[in-house]
Amino acid sequence: MGRKEEILAWIVEDIKMNGLRPNVTISSIAKELDMGKSTLYEYFPSKDQMFIDAGCLIIQSLFTELIGEQDLSSLSFEEAFKDFIGKFVALAKQGRNIHKLFANDLMVDLSENIKINLKDKVETFKKQVEHRFTKIFEKGIAENLFTSNFTALKEMTVYGFIMGVIIRYTTGEYEVDEKSFLDSIYNNTILLINN
Repeated sequence: MGRKEEILAWIVEDIKMNGLRPNVTISSIAKELDMGKSTLYEYFPSKDQMFIDAGCLIIQSLFTELIGEQDLSSLSFEEAFKDFIGKFVALAKQGRNIHKLFANDLMVDLSENIKINLKDKVETFKKQVEHRFTKIFEKGIAENLFTSNFTALKEMTVYGFIMGVIIRYTTGEYEVDEKSFLDSIYNNTILLINN
């Protein structure tokens, strides 16, 4: 791993553990990495560029881990659903602050340059995740698991329910094994859709 990659890896880990900290300085980053500020400037023209590059790296990593090239055709709805949710849970546990990267109100504290550069990438990633959810739920429709119309409003409600439950689960305040959690979210999602 080269020096630039080491710096980005540290920033990514810091974001995962502490969230985006817009008030962090080049000096404090250099101190944490045990290097001079001038060394950081050799690789990044600004602090904003460091955060942009780290944010892009996080988004690319999340895409690869969540969606990647996985073919859904050989999986049942239940298998595809639990696999996808399980990956989400694993990622959320790795970095409990990652979900904040996708919160629109987080962007308020960032510089305009970071907002512009990350907002489109975050929105694209959100759409890719929503598209994957849609493809998975189309499997459920094809398998006749849903007794009522799966409207856009229901899809949004289910998506919000799932994301909220994952965030609550990964805080660690509930002691439930992951298999029981996935079974519960699967069964409750079907109930929610069929009501």
